[in-house]
Amino acid sequence: CRREGDRISLTMFKVFKKGGMILYLVLAGVAGLLLIYLLINGREYDITVNFTHFGKQSGFVNESDDETDEIVLIATGDVMLGRSVYLRSKSEGDPYYPFRKTADLLNSADLVIVNLENPLYDPCPDHDGGFVFCSPTETVRVLVYAGVDVANIANNHIGNYGPDGYQMTISVLRQNGILASDEENLAIIEKRGTRFGFLGFNETFKNLSFDLVSEKVSESAEKVDVLIVSFHWGDEYQLEPNSTQRELARMVIDSGASAVIGHHPHVIQPVEIYNEVPIFYSLGNFVFDQMWSEETRNGALAKIKFTGSRIVEYELIGVYIEELGQSRIIDHQ
Repeated sequence: CRREGDRISLTMFKVFKKGGMILYLVLAGVAGLLLIYLLINGREYDITVNFTHFGKQSGFVNESDDETDEIVLIATGDVMLGRSVYLRSKSEGDPYYPFRKTADLLNSADLVIVNLENPLYDPCPDHDGGFVFCSPTETVRVLVYAGVDVANIANNHIGNYGPDGYQMTISVLRQNGILASDEENLAIIEKRGTRFGFLGFNETFKNLSFDLVSEKVSESAEKVDVLIVSFHWGDEYQLEPNSTQRELARMVIDSGASAVIGHHPHVIQPVEIYNEVPIFYSLGNFVFDQMWSEETRNGALAKIKFTGSRIVEYELIGVYIEELGQSRIIDHQ
């Protein structure tokens, strides 16, 4: 529980499969006592409750009894195929090494979106350090192997090899059946009569126009039935979203977003429900070489179930980077 001026934020982190209802009852009791205290003291506060746990959440919109109509989308955390990850794949003699332990789950979904944190570029020099990322264009095959449909490229590393690297990435992805999404590229995929759109924005350079973002989201929402908005945002290695993240997320939901997926902090941040729309502030790392802390090795997959354009359930699935650049599933109901 944190108080910042006239704002009180309750955040609960929990990993569980059973006993979830007890957790919610306890939290609801705490929130009720807080509300009584605030009313007695005559002060007005903005109270936000965030939940971060691995397991299913349903019932925040009307559920469907017909599972055959369900469309499952899985969103991953940060995916970086270069630097030490690429070198490890080479040493293993296995180009599919990064997704060996997660590909089956990803391929079980109808739609998969990743945040691709490096350009696909030739010639890409071997490197195991530094902050200029790339991986050879041939590494696109690992994304195909993992069943990736959309790669968000709105991030602070896609431009590491300039306009040529950016354009080469989009071209290579497209040639292999994967759509790139960012501010300029609305990726649209139709599944069982429902049009899904994917849009991405990079806020890490702090030059986003809120008005232009809102306008772009509104325009895109009119073209699709479901609009997934990805943001590269926030402060690295911080477990809580900042005020800009919260403001942007709520603004794009008000403008028509169906779900918000966040990346960049390299650690898991809370999930928030705003107007019945989930905000995944940060899913942490999925394929990366930041092995120096437990926080950067733990990540999450967001599994969202739709019937038509409506979300009926979401689930956070825990992943852990046990071997360099390779995640495994640690919690899945």
